[in-house]
Amino acid sequence: MHLLTLIRTNDYLKIMARFLEKRMKRYLMGGMRLILKAPAPETIDSLVGIERILIIRPNFRLGNALISTPSSMLCVTVSLPLA
Repeated sequence: MHLLTLIRTNDYLKIMARFLEKRMKRYLMGGMRLILKAPAPETIDSLVGIERILIIRPNFRLGNALISTPSSMLCVTVSLPLA
């Protein structure tokens, strides 16, 4: 019998595997937080040389995600020249 089949069919092993998975995820994420520090916040005045802006409209329905790149946003730049 394979290990995954044993874990799926045995309740004790299933609970223990879930516990170990959550514990390891917690340790890994904590270690990543210690190693990777958050970047310093940027001010608007320090943003120099911006040529394009990527507009993303989050939509949490799977089939309706909309991601628009600047090349496909010609209608926005024509109708909103200051955007």
